[in-house]
Amino acid sequence: MKLFLRFLLLLALGLCSLWGSYYFGIDTPKKLLKWKWATGKVFGYSDRVGSTYKGLRVKFTYDEKQYEVTTKASVSTKDFVMNERVGVVFPEEDPTKAELRSYSRLLVVPLILLLAGLLLCLIGITGIVRKILGKPDPVTVDHRKPTS
Repeated sequence: MKLFLRFLLLLALGLCSLWGSYYFGIDTPKKLLKWKWATGKVFGYSDRVGSTYKGLRVKFTYDEKQYEVTTKASVSTKDFVMNERVGVVFPEEDPTKAELRSYSRLLVVPLILLLAGLLLCLIGITGIVRKILGKPDPVTVDHRKPTS
């Protein structure tokens, strides 16, 4: 019974991790409804303080129109390189008021959570199915040959 509960816990952790990948992949479902995404290229900045760029200028195309915007985002050089393709988020009604999201930060956390969630779900489901079918768990089976 303990083994069954362990696999059930792994399945629950996997599902929580999958939900986390969804939640962190888009800021909130509510915000997603009000905001649109595009991709753009940074071509300049208005101010640089140490390793932080402020007032990034981004060019992007949306609805077959070309936009040039200066964002309010401050981006550190640790996770941002000039001329990188970036995610541009803007209110549906006004593409000129854009926010900047770096792809590196956008994709890493949700991808890790997604892979971890899938792995935990797979382990949990196979363990539960093995327990229901009455097959022994491969971890607990002793495959050593008896020594004589």
